[in-house]
Amino acid sequence: MTMAFIAICNNAKADEITPDIILFNGKIFTGDEVKNATAIAISGNIISAVGLDNDIKKFASSNTKSYDLKGHLVIPGINDAHVHLSVWPKSTYFLETPTFDPSWEEVAKEINKATALKDKVSFIFGTMGPKIFYDTNINRQSLDKIAPNHPLIILMFDGHSAILNSAALAKLGFDEKTPDPIGGKFERDANGKLNGILREYAVTSELNTHFAAVTSEDDSVRALKIQLNQAISFGITTIQDMPSDMSVTRSIELLEKSQTPIRVRVTRMNHTTKDGFDLNTDQVTPSSKNPLIRTNGTKWIIDGVVFEGSLTPREDAKTLFGKDDGPYTVTNLPILFNSKQIEKLLQDSLENNYQIQFHIFGRPGAIAVLDAMDKTGGPKIWAGRRVRFEHGDGITPDLLDRIKANGIIVSQQATHLDISEVSAEKGAIIAKNIQDSKAQPLKSLIDKGIPVVLGSDGPLNPYIGILLASVHPDNPEEAISREQALLAYTKQSAFAEYQEAVKGTLSVGKLADLAVLSDDILTIAPPELPKVSSVLTIIDGKIVYDAKKLSEN
Repeated sequence: MTMAFIAICNNAKADEITPDIILFNGKIFTGDEVKNATAIAISGNIISAVGLDNDIKKFASSNTKSYDLKGHLVIPGINDAHVHLSVWPKSTYFLETPTFDPSWEEVAKEINKATALKDKVSFIFGTMGPKIFYDTNINRQSLDKIAPNHPLIILMFDGHSAILNSAALAKLGFDEKTPDPIGGKFERDANGKLNGILREYAVTSELNTHFAAVTSEDDSVRALKIQLNQAISFGITTIQDMPSDMSVTRSIELLEKSQTPIRVRVTRMNHTTKDGFDLNTDQVTPSSKNPLIRTNGTKWIIDGVVFEGSLTPREDAKTLFGKDDGPYTVTNLPILFNSKQIEKLLQDSLENNYQIQFHIFGRPGAIAVLDAMDKTGGPKIWAGRRVRFEHGDGITPDLLDRIKANGIIVSQQATHLDISEVSAEKGAIIAKNIQDSKAQPLKSLIDKGIPVVLGSDGPLNPYIGILLASVHPDNPEEAISREQALLAYTKQSAFAEYQEAVKGTLSVGKLADLAVLSDDILTIAPPELPKVSSVLTIIDGKIVYDAKKLSEN
């Protein structure tokens, strides 16, 4: 193997490399053309050499920290392309339920435990699935009966709808005068009174932001640290955060105060009002004092999620779900905005020169955005702008050529690829629709040359994502290899945020962001993948996580 060296400073020669850290006796997955490497050298915050043990170890000085990898796999740091960092009051009580789709009896039992704690709880917070969402008997009034004094929020597991009791509505400042934002809804009863159900942008623009606003700065920093520390324990070195609960400016302030050990790319997730889109907040954001924090792009939600049917009234859910003419499949999920509104969003990204990202779960949403791109210039304008489809579950084979021509990046979340596990009845219907329509592509996208990136959009564990992408339970024909999944989590994720020149592979001259893993994710048995963690996580040339399983030599 031919060694490659980087000009660290003034075209330094090989004998001028003075590594601060050397990792040897391992298996180095570089993600580039260098194969079969066993060692890597880090100088400052840069990878200075990659190769075989004897070639790399000779650069060690008395000041070099050398680690025997003992055969462990080294990968480029995981770049989670789709994260929603969140904050919450420390005194929030989180309900524990056995599944994503708990029964009302299971949730009520947990609520009773929380209310018994009385003044020790500021909010009771839980999640629900289709069983509770479709039960129209569960609303503001029923929650008031079981929790009359504690603010109670039950959020759909996908984050697109919620049920609040009266105490929560009052605490967060919602009443009958609160208007519906476009693309969202505060549901009301026949008398015009809020029934406690919030949908789509009423959740992201209103509920999330008000909940964050009543969270103290100390509690917010504490919550962020919990999530950031969990990330580095998995070997995640970058997260692309889309905060729906606060402005980019506020996110930067909190990330700086949390002294984030990880790279964070913050994307605007602006809101809507009763009058239209908020295009102004954070249009120009201050740069962070912390070099690990950067801002870029804006994300908009074009449709909802199949379980709720976007804004379809929930009382229609049981009769419409799964029918050929119903909204509850990836092939006919209703969208939130009309064509002129989507064109306005695209035009704003052109005028203000930012990367635009769209939450698109269904086929109609994908078609609507592609049509709007055609009307605002088509491939001649968009091919080089790296527009992102976040999720892309409703992409079908007939759309691939249009997606390719417009240079669109598909950012998929592997946890979406096992919908049947979320709800035994409804999930099975969705999974069948996915297979019949050949939706949720991964392999077909890669074969077509369309960039595919992976992110969590939920539990941060990337090895669950690699497992599901390489099996694809809902559409096995679209499964990809583990190596392809790892590249989607590293090299391609860097491309998706315009950072491919500085990170994403273990190549000389790139940033020293990497992880030493507890197991070889490319070869271990599939059931073992979710158990994988980092042994050593290095970001910007610094060890930020050390499980003490490697000895310094």
